[in-house]
Amino acid sequence: MGSDTAALQFKPLSPGSGRASRIIDTWRSGSFQGQAPTDFKASVKKTFKLNIEGKNRDRVLDAVKHDIRKYVKRQRRVALPEGVDFWDFDCRFGASEETATVVHFATILPLVDAAAKEGADAFYLELLAKEGRRTHRPRLLEAESGGEASPQDPEPGE
Repeated sequence: MGSDTAALQFKPLSPGSGRASRIIDTWRSGSFQGQAPTDFKASVKKTFKLNIEGKNRDRVLDAVKHDIRKYVKRQRRVALPEGVDFWDFDCRFGASEETATVVHFATILPLVDAAAKEGADAFYLELLAKEGRRTHRPRLLEAESGGEASPQDPEPGE
């Protein structure tokens, strides 16, 4: 057995040959197409199955939540257009596409957990990226309000 391994000889790759060197050259030249484009708005419209034969339900649930977070992170890495403050998401959640209702983005993972606790076999999730712009709330200064106590200030004597 020792003589067989001694007989194996590997040829060194010459520079510029093979697929790996083409990828590296493309990467170095800056024309690599792996970056997300600046005007890319992805969407997720998918029915996630929670009961897969031969797989632990808890691990499948973790994988589903990981996929949702991965999509959101990927979309948030996309460069923002001019005048946009953040990426926002229009969301729909339900047992199926027909029964899906509009929900707030922050409630998606708790809804996934609730569906899993109820024993649902699958659920439908739709995430559509949209441009978000911050709206600034006007601040009331004490001088502007005429020195009146704000609703958050305690009453005298309390």
